[in-house]
Amino acid sequence: MFGKTTAPVVAESAGQDANLHLDEHDGDSCHHGSGMIPLSVLGLDLPAPAEGWSVWLASQGVSVVFDDVGRRCVARSDARALFEQQRLGEIRRQDAAHRQEAAAIAADRAWRATLPRGVSWLDVPPGVLPVVAMTEQAKAEMPRRRSLLEDAFAGQGTTMYVDEPQPMFEDES
Repeated sequence: MFGKTTAPVVAESAGQDANLHLDEHDGDSCHHGSGMIPLSVLGLDLPAPAEGWSVWLASQGVSVVFDDVGRRCVARSDARALFEQQRLGEIRRQDAAHRQEAAAIAADRAWRATLPRGVSWLDVPPGVLPVVAMTEQAKAEMPRRRSLLEDAFAGQGTTMYVDEPQPMFEDES
């Protein structure tokens, strides 16, 4: 995927076959500009995987080679691809965090919209207890029963309020 692969060898740290692809290079192959980056340097900028660099890189198909000093190295192109993966992962995490934050803000605004407004302290007249002002406001907001005269003037017909049902005609028997 990221570079050339060679025959798998036994992992040094695990003591078992971990499908690591190790190449031996002679000369100073990991110096600056050579195209190879030591894993120790790569570990300074990228968080170390839980299973360790060697196992994780092998699972990604990245070749790990030894330089003349015995350090494990990866190709610059592979390191560049790893940095790109990290950058894209960070962008995805930030996008998800922004979406979650926007959803939380929208849910909070919807919840706050359901809360009763109450009376502003500016609307409470001097000398009146706030509870009295709130009670008066709640009473004013409740629908009230209209009188027969208000119904007649509204032109929507008259509503009769009767305490108990009365027969229209009484039997004269």
